[in-house]
Amino acid sequence: GYLGALRREDVVALAVPSAHQAALVQGLLPFEAPVHVLPNPIHWSFLGEPGEFRPRPRRPLVCWIGRLDAHKNWSGFLEIGERLLERRQDPELWIVAEPGEGSIAERLFAEARDRGLLSRLRWFRGVPHERVPGFLDATRASGGVVVCTSKAESFGMAVVEAMARGCVVVAPGKGPFTEFVAHGESGLLYDEDDGDAAAGLAHTALSDEDLRTRLGLAARRTVLARFTPEKCVEAVETF
Repeated sequence: GYLGALRREDVVALAVPSAHQAALVQGLLPFEAPVHVLPNPIHWSFLGEPGEFRPRPRRPLVCWIGRLDAHKNWSGFLEIGERLLERRQDPELWIVAEPGEGSIAERLFAEARDRGLLSRLRWFRGVPHERVPGFLDATRASGGVVVCTSKAESFGMAVVEAMARGCVVVAPGKGPFTEFVAHGESGLLYDEDDGDAAAGLAHTALSDEDLRTRLGLAARRTVLARFTPEKCVEAVETF
């Protein structure tokens, strides 16, 4: 890629949003150079104090937010949804996402149909970013969780934004997510590609209000301590 084409004399330093990405970049560079971690700031609309959401959704929501492509692994979310509905029948699955590549609508419909999810699945497309906090607040108020199935991320913005709204997150137990999600403390982590384990963790959270409250509060504290615009400016100032 482009990193391999860089010349040492053209580079003073590189900035990346996570330690995970720093290690990846250092492994791809054909020479040694400073790589600084400058976290991405969370937009102010996600940082206000979460309040009551009315009307409260009638079913617990299991929400996936991203882009419908192979990289974000939307199919993995459908697998988790199928495994979860084998355990309980009350959740509703929400996908908040742009269409992604190719004939994604047909492929999403076909896989959801084959997995028996059509009656429990809603796809919200074309949602402006400033409306996403409302979807996260609805998820939290419903007693639901936010699930991530991404195969690779430089930062993990969708997970951090969910944490900012006090949501329980269920994410792959790998970088960069392990940099800000502590399993059982500020979220829940599962082995990548183990959809049944992810469904089990979601089921546990859906069944335990005290656990959801504890994880959600810790998740929000983590974001406020590390990823506000003020905190990220401080990181830039020491760059």
